[in-house]
Amino acid sequence: MLLEETYVRNAARRHRLTLENLDTVRAGLGPRALLTVWPDLTPVEARSSRAQPDGG
Repeated sequence: MLLEETYVRNAARRHRLTLENLDTVRAGLGPRALLTVWPDLTPVEARSSRAQPDGG
């Protein structure tokens, strides 16, 4: 999963969540940040996104 952390003036950071780094990511989140969770791509989606030309 991807976690997007949006904080001051729409600045954002993205974190890939795994069981191993969950506590570390949680400890580093800013206060009152807006959090959005994105699911991982399925293998088919990942292949098709790599096949797209830049800007496509």
